[in-house]
Amino acid sequence: MGFIMLLRSRFLKVVHVRKQLSACSRFAIQTQTRCKSTDASEDEVKHFQELAPTWWDTDGSQRILHKMNLARLDFVQRTVRNQVKIQNPEIFVPGFNYKEFLPEYVCDNIQREMQESIETNLDKRPEVSVLDVGCGGGILSESLARLKWVKNVQGIDLTRDCIMVAKEHAKKDPMLEGKINYECKALEDVTGQFDIITCMEMLEHVDMPS
Repeated sequence: MGFIMLLRSRFLKVVHVRKQLSACSRFAIQTQTRCKSTDASEDEVKHFQELAPTWWDTDGSQRILHKMNLARLDFVQRTVRNQVKIQNPEIFVPGFNYKEFLPEYVCDNIQREMQESIETNLDKRPEVSVLDVGCGGGILSESLARLKWVKNVQGIDLTRDCIMVAKEHAKKDPMLEGKINYECKALEDVTGQFDIITCMEMLEHVDMPS
């Protein structure tokens, strides 16, 4: 079955998953960057420094990010699941828009069996590493770290106060211990490999996003 193409969410600027989860070996992305930390606007950094204390107030300055977070997280999960091939030979997926021709209960059964097979395959795969660029106070980073197929999340941001807020908030959830790490660091200074790279609501805050 060909992979279902998803429309790009307006909430998500970059989700980079280069190799399919169905590959025999673990897929990875070598971090390569051209941008410079000087591309970040000093005014923007100062602006978010002022917002940092209220980052986790769901009715505060970042309330829109809290509202958007479920949509962003759903997009990431759907994108990853679309990389998983259905290996079970007993699950037959018609090569056409079956929902237009088959009874609703049959379509529901097909969809349920597909999702169950995908979840089973995900559970068998090695856990993935995530880099969250421009993580701010950690709203998305924390949500990603709680996913069972995520091994660890590294969140980076140029606003030191936001990183401090993110670190303090993560301490409130024992489930996040050892799964999440925050650093006040520019993207070009990051080393290592990541399976997923996210960069959300950040590009509009730099002078030269290219």
